[in-house]
Amino acid sequence: MVTIAQSLPAVLAITPYLIGYQPAGAVTTTGIRRDHQHEFLLTGTVTFHPAHHQGPGRAEDAAARAYEALRGRGAERYLVTAWGTVADLCATAAAIHAALARAAGRESTLAVQVAGQYYRYLDQSVMPEDGRWLALGVAPARLRDCFASPARDRATALARLRPAPVPAYVMPGPRMRAVLDALTPAEAAAGALDGIDEYASTGVLGTAGTPPGEVAHLLTRDSGPRDLALARLCRPSPVVADTVRVHMLTELARGCPDPAARAGLYAVAAAAAWLTSSPTIHTDALLAGADRPNALAHLVGLALETGQDAPATRRHIARLDLARLEAAADRAWYTRPPGPRKRDTPRPGVDPDNGVTP
Repeated sequence: MVTIAQSLPAVLAITPYLIGYQPAGAVTTTGIRRDHQHEFLLTGTVTFHPAHHQGPGRAEDAAARAYEALRGRGAERYLVTAWGTVADLCATAAAIHAALARAAGRESTLAVQVAGQYYRYLDQSVMPEDGRWLALGVAPARLRDCFASPARDRATALARLRPAPVPAYVMPGPRMRAVLDALTPAEAAAGALDGIDEYASTGVLGTAGTPPGEVAHLLTRDSGPRDLALARLCRPSPVVADTVRVHMLTELARGCPDPAARAGLYAVAAAAAWLTSSPTIHTDALLAGADRPNALAHLVGLALETGQDAPATRRHIARLDLARLEAAADRAWYTRPPGPRKRDTPRPGVDPDNGVTP
């Protein structure tokens, strides 16, 4: 999902909504391309915090990473923004701007400074405003692919993604797990995504008919339902926005009381955030939640490090025949070798009927 803005002030006004927090003291680089209606199509935003990344060459390295990541998403122009009035912050923005200008061309880059509700151009030779402060735009009342209110800072935004097992939901016990394991991969994936969309309709887990523990088990049962659910996520819903789905997956992971399932859910949430290019989810924090060897988390991490194009991957998955994929997964499931799946031995004090520790 690509965010559309009508003007440069509007781009600056909605940037906190795109990254999920107020970027005071940071430098952001936003990828932009123009459509035939001369609107701004925002392809992503990369944030650089000078206080956290000090030393020679840091700004140039940040510019190189931002350029590769945003160009892979289809960016044609690059907006560098210094969020504050500190002199070192403007110097860092100027260094990033200069590095981007060398890579993409000076005519494809622009640097501005934001302070409160005003902004000005840092590159006065390009714009006629001569460094004067101009009024920012107003963020739209409804943003399809952004959270309603950005956090006050990055630490608060990342804290929203960390495990919060209290209050935790209940994982299914052995009897219910046997029922869920009897579902084919296609049925399990459909049930899991239907549960996510049910929660997304209200914005709160556990408000729908499908218990969150059952959805968590279906998504982490094995790779079949998990991969089919991600393939379904690549087909945008006319009712639920991609970001809301990813947000519900994140909340599902945060409240999961089982460490192994929680790590798997974080990996699924990270993959969904990458595939849908969700602008307000910090994929690095989600990958940190998958704190044990996980092939899916490893693949997403490699994709982020190498700047692979998530929208292109999503378009490729969306063109696949989902019915054929589901049928193939079901055939493989029916022909699997007999025998019970290996499961962790319950810890002492765990009730084997419901899986809940008293």
